[in-house]
Amino acid sequence: MKKDHGQRTEIEHGLYRIIAGQRGKSFKAIAYVDMRKVAETSGENAEEAINSLKAFLDAKTAKRKEGRKEEVPSAAEFKDALEVLRVNMPDRLMDILFTHRRLPDDTATMLQLARISSGWTSTVMEVEYARLGRKISRLLGFSPVCKGLEPHLMPVVVFATPKGSMHKGIWKLRPQFAAALDDLKGHVPAKRPNGAATSVRASPA
Repeated sequence: MKKDHGQRTEIEHGLYRIIAGQRGKSFKAIAYVDMRKVAETSGENAEEAINSLKAFLDAKTAKRKEGRKEEVPSAAEFKDALEVLRVNMPDRLMDILFTHRRLPDDTATMLQLARISSGWTSTVMEVEYARLGRKISRLLGFSPVCKGLEPHLMPVVVFATPKGSMHKGIWKLRPQFAAALDDLKGHVPAKRPNGAATSVRASPA
Protein backbone atom coordinates (compact mmCIF):
# COMPACT_ATOMS: atom_id res chain seq x y z
CA MET A 1 0.00 0.00 0.00
CA LYS A 2 1.32 3.43 -0.94
CA LYS A 3 0.22 6.74 0.52
CA ASP A 4 1.33 10.21 -0.53
CA HIS A 5 1.30 12.97 2.06
CA GLY A 6 2.42 16.04 0.14
CA GLN A 7 6.22 15.87 0.18
CA ARG A 8 6.18 12.54 2.04
CA THR A 9 5.53 9.01 0.75
CA GLU A 10 4.54 6.14 3.02
CA ILE A 11 4.46 2.49 1.95
CA GLU A 12 4.26 -0.94 3.57
CA HIS A 13 6.93 -3.50 2.76
CA GLY A 14 6.49 -6.82 4.54
CA LEU A 15 7.08 -6.24 8.24
CA TYR A 16 8.15 -2.69 7.63
CA ARG A 17 6.59 0.72 7.20
CA ILE A 18 8.71 2.95 4.97
CA ILE A 19 8.48 6.74 5.04
CA ALA A 20 10.37 8.70 2.42
CA GLY A 21 10.76 12.39 1.68
CA GLN A 22 13.19 15.20 1.03
CA ARG A 23 15.54 16.37 3.75
CA GLY A 24 17.70 19.25 2.76
CA LYS A 25 19.26 18.54 -0.63
CA SER A 26 18.81 14.78 -0.48
CA PHE A 27 15.97 12.29 -0.15
CA LYS A 28 15.73 9.89 2.77
CA ALA A 29 13.81 6.65 3.26
CA ILE A 30 13.36 5.30 6.77
CA ALA A 31 12.01 1.88 7.75
CA TYR A 32 10.06 1.31 10.96
CA VAL A 33 8.69 -1.69 12.82
CA ASP A 34 5.73 -0.12 14.60
CA MET A 35 7.34 3.12 15.87
CA ARG A 36 10.88 1.70 16.08
CA LYS A 37 13.34 2.88 13.44
CA VAL A 38 15.32 0.00 11.98
CA ALA A 39 17.06 1.32 8.86
CA GLU A 40 17.62 4.43 6.74
CA THR A 41 18.90 5.09 3.22
CA SER A 42 19.30 8.14 1.00
CA GLY A 43 19.19 8.86 -2.73
CA GLU A 44 18.90 11.54 -5.38
CA ASN A 45 15.13 11.14 -5.31
CA ALA A 46 12.49 9.38 -3.21
CA GLU A 47 12.18 6.40 -5.55
CA GLU A 48 15.93 5.73 -5.44
CA ALA A 49 16.00 5.99 -1.64
CA ILE A 50 13.00 3.65 -1.30
CA ASN A 51 14.39 1.05 -3.71
CA SER A 52 17.72 1.07 -1.91
CA LEU A 53 15.98 0.57 1.42
CA LYS A 54 13.77 -2.22 0.06
CA ALA A 55 16.86 -4.06 -1.21
CA PHE A 56 18.48 -3.75 2.21
CA LEU A 57 15.37 -4.98 4.01
CA ASP A 58 14.91 -7.89 1.60
CA ALA A 59 18.52 -8.97 2.18
CA LYS A 60 17.96 -8.71 5.94
CA THR A 61 14.81 -10.84 5.71
CA ALA A 62 16.57 -13.46 3.58
CA LYS A 63 19.46 -13.65 6.06
CA ARG A 64 17.03 -14.12 8.95
CA LYS A 65 15.28 -16.96 7.13
CA GLU A 66 18.61 -18.65 6.42
CA GLY A 67 19.43 -18.52 10.12
CA ARG A 68 16.17 -20.17 11.26
CA LYS A 69 16.34 -23.46 13.12
CA GLU A 70 14.03 -26.04 11.51
CA GLU A 71 12.48 -23.13 9.55
CA VAL A 72 10.92 -21.63 12.72
CA PRO A 73 11.24 -17.82 12.97
CA SER A 74 13.49 -16.44 15.69
CA ALA A 75 12.28 -14.62 18.79
CA ALA A 76 13.35 -11.36 17.15
CA GLU A 77 11.19 -12.09 14.10
CA PHE A 78 8.16 -12.96 16.20
CA LYS A 79 8.68 -9.81 18.24
CA ASP A 80 8.78 -7.66 15.10
CA ALA A 81 5.57 -9.26 13.86
CA LEU A 82 3.81 -8.63 17.18
CA GLU A 83 4.95 -5.02 17.21
CA VAL A 84 3.46 -4.53 13.77
CA LEU A 85 0.17 -6.30 14.57
CA ARG A 86 -0.53 -5.17 18.12
CA VAL A 87 -1.78 -1.69 17.17
CA ASN A 88 -4.89 -3.23 15.59
CA MET A 89 -5.03 -6.27 17.85
CA PRO A 90 -7.86 -6.54 20.40
CA ASP A 91 -6.42 -5.46 23.76
CA ARG A 92 -7.88 -8.59 25.29
CA LEU A 93 -5.96 -10.85 22.90
CA MET A 94 -2.62 -9.31 23.82
CA ASP A 95 -3.40 -9.79 27.51
CA ILE A 96 -4.34 -13.44 26.86
CA LEU A 97 -1.05 -14.06 25.07
CA PHE A 98 0.89 -12.73 28.05
CA THR A 99 -1.21 -14.84 30.41
CA HIS A 100 -0.65 -17.93 28.23
CA ARG A 101 3.08 -17.27 28.59
CA ARG A 102 2.81 -17.20 32.38
CA LEU A 103 0.97 -20.51 32.64
CA PRO A 104 2.96 -23.67 33.56
CA ASP A 105 5.02 -24.89 30.60
CA ASP A 106 3.38 -22.21 28.43
CA THR A 107 0.41 -24.51 27.88
CA ALA A 108 -3.35 -24.01 27.91
CA THR A 109 -6.54 -25.22 26.27
CA MET A 110 -8.80 -22.87 24.35
CA LEU A 111 -11.38 -23.29 27.10
CA GLN A 112 -8.87 -22.16 29.74
CA LEU A 113 -7.92 -19.15 27.64
CA ALA A 114 -11.59 -18.31 27.11
CA ARG A 115 -12.17 -18.32 30.85
CA ILE A 116 -9.19 -16.00 31.29
CA SER A 117 -10.68 -13.61 28.73
CA SER A 118 -13.82 -13.09 30.85
CA GLY A 119 -16.13 -12.83 27.87
CA TRP A 120 -14.92 -14.83 24.90
CA THR A 121 -16.00 -18.40 24.26
CA SER A 122 -13.59 -21.18 23.33
CA THR A 123 -14.83 -20.85 19.73
CA VAL A 124 -13.95 -17.15 19.65
CA MET A 125 -10.54 -18.02 21.13
CA GLU A 126 -9.94 -20.47 18.30
CA VAL A 127 -10.93 -17.82 15.75
CA GLU A 128 -8.70 -15.16 17.32
CA TYR A 129 -5.67 -17.43 17.67
CA ALA A 130 -6.09 -18.72 14.11
CA ARG A 131 -6.46 -15.19 12.77
CA LEU A 132 -3.32 -14.11 14.59
CA GLY A 133 -1.48 -17.12 13.19
CA ARG A 134 -2.49 -16.25 9.64
CA LYS A 135 -1.31 -12.67 10.04
CA ILE A 136 2.04 -13.71 11.49
CA SER A 137 2.39 -16.29 8.73
CA ARG A 138 1.94 -13.63 6.05
CA LEU A 139 4.48 -11.31 7.66
CA LEU A 140 7.15 -13.93 8.32
CA GLY A 141 6.57 -16.37 5.47
CA PHE A 142 6.10 -19.29 7.84
CA SER A 143 3.26 -21.78 7.28
CA PRO A 144 3.85 -25.00 9.23
CA VAL A 145 1.58 -28.03 8.93
CA CYS A 146 0.60 -30.39 11.75
CA LYS A 147 -0.66 -33.79 10.61
CA GLY A 148 -4.10 -34.72 11.95
CA LEU A 149 -4.99 -31.22 13.12
CA GLU A 150 -8.33 -29.73 12.10
CA PRO A 151 -7.83 -27.28 9.19
CA HIS A 152 -9.38 -24.29 10.98
CA LEU A 153 -6.77 -24.63 13.75
CA MET A 154 -3.75 -25.08 11.46
CA PRO A 155 -2.79 -21.35 11.51
CA VAL A 156 -2.35 -21.53 15.30
CA VAL A 157 0.65 -23.82 14.72
CA VAL A 158 2.55 -20.75 13.53
CA PHE A 159 3.12 -19.69 17.15
CA ALA A 160 1.87 -22.61 19.28
CA THR A 161 1.91 -26.38 18.90
CA PRO A 162 -0.52 -29.08 20.09
CA LYS A 163 0.78 -30.94 23.10
CA GLY A 164 -0.10 -34.57 23.73
CA SER A 165 -3.13 -36.12 22.07
CA MET A 166 -4.78 -33.90 19.50
CA HIS A 167 -8.24 -34.32 20.98
CA LYS A 168 -7.15 -32.78 24.28
CA GLY A 169 -6.65 -29.43 22.60
CA ILE A 170 -3.65 -28.41 24.71
CA TRP A 171 -1.54 -25.68 23.11
CA LYS A 172 2.08 -24.92 23.98
CA LEU A 173 3.63 -21.65 22.84
CA ARG A 174 6.66 -22.08 20.64
CA PRO A 175 9.82 -21.22 22.65
CA GLN A 176 10.72 -18.52 20.14
CA PHE A 177 7.28 -16.93 20.45
CA ALA A 178 7.39 -17.15 24.24
CA ALA A 179 10.77 -15.41 24.20
CA ALA A 180 9.34 -12.69 21.95
CA LEU A 181 6.57 -12.05 24.47
CA ASP A 182 9.17 -11.82 27.24
CA ASP A 183 11.12 -9.27 25.25
CA LEU A 184 8.12 -7.22 24.16
CA LYS A 185 7.83 -4.12 26.29
CA GLY A 186 4.90 -1.71 26.59
CA HIS A 187 2.45 -4.26 25.25
CA VAL A 188 -0.61 -1.97 25.54
CA PRO A 189 -1.60 -1.17 21.93
CA ALA A 190 -1.51 2.41 20.72
CA LYS A 191 -4.82 4.25 20.72
CA ARG A 192 -6.81 3.55 17.60
CA PRO A 193 -7.50 6.51 15.31
CA ASN A 194 -11.27 6.27 15.76
CA GLY A 195 -10.95 5.88 19.53
CA ALA A 196 -13.29 2.88 19.45
CA ALA A 197 -13.32 0.52 22.39
CA THR A 198 -12.19 -3.05 21.86
CA SER A 199 -15.06 -5.40 21.13
CA VAL A 200 -15.55 -8.66 22.95
CA ARG A 201 -16.36 -10.28 19.63
CA ALA A 202 -13.87 -11.72 17.18
CA SER A 203 -12.18 -8.93 15.25
CA PRO A 204 -12.72 -8.78 11.47
CA ALA A 205 -10.21 -10.54 9.24
